[in-house]
Amino acid sequence: VRQPGQGVINVRPLGARGNLIVDDSDAIEAAIGVAVSLGWPVYLPSGRYRVSRRFFPRSGIIGDGSSSTFIEVLDASPFADGRAILHIGYPRSESDQPLLRIPVRGFSIRGGGIRPARRSPDPATMLSNATGIFFDEMCHSITAVDVDAQFCLWGIYFGGQVGHLLGKQLT
Repeated sequence: VRQPGQGVINVRPLGARGNLIVDDSDAIEAAIGVAVSLGWPVYLPSGRYRVSRRFFPRSGIIGDGSSSTFIEVLDASPFADGRAILHIGYPRSESDQPLLRIPVRGFSIRGGGIRPARRSPDPATMLSNATGIFFDEMCHSITAVDVDAQFCLWGIYFGGQVGHLLGKQLT
């Protein structure tokens, strides 16, 4: 629930297309910059957003649902070292203040990986080492709802103190 006077920063007016043809990274980065300065979450309307780098949406990120808003990596090479596509938290050098109760909901991340061995249960056979979403130790009381990560070596990784995923408390 948003407080009166608060809003979201929509990526579309900043140039995102959500058509999986154009790289939407610049528009998403611009939206995150504005959103962080206002303390509002970034909003991705329904679509398939092609990205080529990682993001730090510190004020939250909201889509229209995990079955209609997709953040997709088509070239997994920038994430070959296991870096997250979405890093919820801070780059280590920026702040020691925790993030409290930011919204993370309504989207799917597709990491660009494939399993070369059909139906292989071994995650090491993934051709993408990307982490879908990383909640770092600066996240406190974060709730992720209707969020999905596919084709990533690590889907959703929680490195913080306490959080919630699909209504279940993580410790």
